[in-house]
Amino acid sequence: MTIDLSGPRAKIERAYEHRNALESELVPVLNGERHQIQLSAKLDPDTGYHVFRVASMPDSFQRRVAVIVGDLVHNLRSGLDQLAWQLVLDCSGRPTKPGEIKRIKFPIETDSERLARTYTFSKISPSDQALLDRAQPYSGLVDAELHGLTIL
Repeated sequence: MTIDLSGPRAKIERAYEHRNALESELVPVLNGERHQIQLSAKLDPDTGYHVFRVASMPDSFQRRVAVIVGDLVHNLRSGLDQLAWQLVLDCSGRPTKPGEIKRIKFPIETDSERLARTYTFSKISPSDQALLDRAQPYSGLVDAELHGLTIL
């Protein structure tokens, strides 16, 4: 069986559209052409990092950016869930028991034991399980707190 990735791809393409819309909102602000946003910066002595805080920004700008970011994140997460759906269909077929469909989602877990207990993980092929395991925040490839799935 061939996995249909058209749904996940469409969601990711839509996320790119939102990313472009976000950029079109932010670039004029960063260039000083629109909306004056006041920032404050302070050195954190514990970390050595500068911490920037937004002191003020127009409500309309804040709302617009929040909506765009929300749509972007939603599309990314939805694309992952559609990918999980396709992986389950490929290995186990369409669920037949009530409630199973709602349990299919792309798992994002903090350790391999929790991942192994997810419904989706139990319904996909061993090779896909290995890929999902390597993609998790606990994989050690990057700091778990900065991992894209953790942020998502």
